[in-house]
Amino acid sequence: MRKISIIIMLLLTIISSQQLFAQETITTPTTPTGPSTGNVNQSLGYSTGGSVSSEGHTVEYRFDWGDGNFSTWGAESGSYTYTNVGSYSVKAQARCATHTTVESAWSSGLTVTISGHTLTVTVTGSGTVTKSPDKTEYNHNESVTLTPNPGSGYAFDHWEGGLTGSANPGVLTMDGNKSVTAVFAEVPETVSTPTVPAGPTTGVVGSSLSYSTGGSVSNLGHILEYRFDWGNGSYSAWGSATQSYTYNNAGSYSVKAQTRCATHTTVESAWSSGLTVTISGHTLTVTVTGSGTVTKSPDKTEYNHNESVTLTPNPGSGYAFDHWEGG
Repeated sequence: MRKISIIIMLLLTIISSQQLFAQETITTPTTPTGPSTGNVNQSLGYSTGGSVSSEGHTVEYRFDWGDGNFSTWGAESGSYTYTNVGSYSVKAQARCATHTTVESAWSSGLTVTISGHTLTVTVTGSGTVTKSPDKTEYNHNESVTLTPNPGSGYAFDHWEGGLTGSANPGVLTMDGNKSVTAVFAEVPETVSTPTVPAGPTTGVVGSSLSYSTGGSVSNLGHILEYRFDWGNGSYSAWGSATQSYTYNNAGSYSVKAQTRCATHTTVESAWSSGLTVTISGHTLTVTVTGSGTVTKSPDKTEYNHNESVTLTPNPGSGYAFDHWEGG
């Protein structure tokens, strides 16, 4: 009977202890105090308190940072660094340091607004920059792709500031506020060489001959104009890709073409290869009626256009020069 009594007393003691443990309560802590605004990657400190154990036990605290993360159990003060932009509700909870399963309710929340990193993009030269994603504020360590878009007559050259080098596009890691400059350099205009002129390869002095060229382009897409080197020291005016010329002198000539920008007239192409053109002169046929000869000065097979020729009649015996006929 004595053993049974001892066992009963032990059971009652255990039951009594469990009842006392189950009855312990922890009061809800105060709403956390601390900054209500901050920036990503900034350490923010918060405090709570006011919780007591109904059994007089020591209490410890933890914080719910409102982004799915919690502090460890410990002191009534804690710090946290947010990485994402947003608005968060910071709450506190207490528990018995001895009986760690005995926890209080969560406190009311302190609303904390977190601002992100800013990105300022400027341009030197002519052009724009596209941001992806294009946001006013960025999370900590968020990646931003910067794509340069050159203006007419410009090309992207390099980055300055928070991004260096000449990668296109450039990728920037937002680990703080950033300022980036895209440098666009003016593109030197070039004009490609035109085609060899097309047209007659033979002709006669005093006759108008027409020649055409083309095929040139400006790397900036500007309007072009053409001129011809007639191969005799003369040049056409700048203008159409088809022009005409009249040779006055017999000979062989190399007709070439050149192009220039109609806007920036100092920007010229190289000369094209030449088209060989053979120009024949005027012929002079002299006949005699009666007896005699005629001396030509100069005495040539062909004559240039408008060239002067002196004809001297030489009468035969018993004859005298009378007059000219024909030309």
